[in-house]
Amino acid sequence: MSNIIEKTKDYVSNLLTKELKSNHLYHNLRHTQRVVKSTKELLNHYELEEKVSETLTLAAWFHDTGYCKGIEEHEEKSCKIARKFLEEHEYGEIGIKKVEKFIRATKRAYQPEDLEEEIMRDADSSHFAKKSFMATSEILREELSLMGIASYTLQEWRNANIKMFQTEHRFYTDYAKQNWQKRKDKNLKKMIKASK
Repeated sequence: MSNIIEKTKDYVSNLLTKELKSNHLYHNLRHTQRVVKSTKELLNHYELEEKVSETLTLAAWFHDTGYCKGIEEHEEKSCKIARKFLEEHEYGEIGIKKVEKFIRATKRAYQPEDLEEEIMRDADSSHFAKKSFMATSEILREELSLMGIASYTLQEWRNANIKMFQTEHRFYTDYAKQNWQKRKDKNLKKMIKASK
């Protein structure tokens, strides 16, 4: 692991542990660690240039740090936090711009323009293809309620997730389609069955 990734991991772990409000039950360090892990899984498959892999890993660490500064436009806030930290560590403008580009790719409904952005999007939504999806999804429902963003009954939440799985979300990389789609489909079937 490169020195800057190690420093970023320490910085972001500390930031999310100390500055994130306790009502962030989902968008927290655990989610960030999962996204980093999924990013690495994808990067291991695609074997991209070292610098590209590094910027994607940095973006995975920073992508939700903006929540420490508020919910609105949190991706832009994440970009600012990443830029400040990376400038302080003399990371270089080209690398910083790439990190910002990949953070912005996590914005809901964003359409990725290249493989790197596809990796970022798939890593951020990899929980859709995990056995733990139902429990994770419930944690997100609680977070939305605690933060006053939205209040869903269990059935309304299930319906919203079914709709998202069927009409909005898709995996972009071939790797995710081949390795994660099957589990996502199982989770969809579970939700449909539970909602009857």
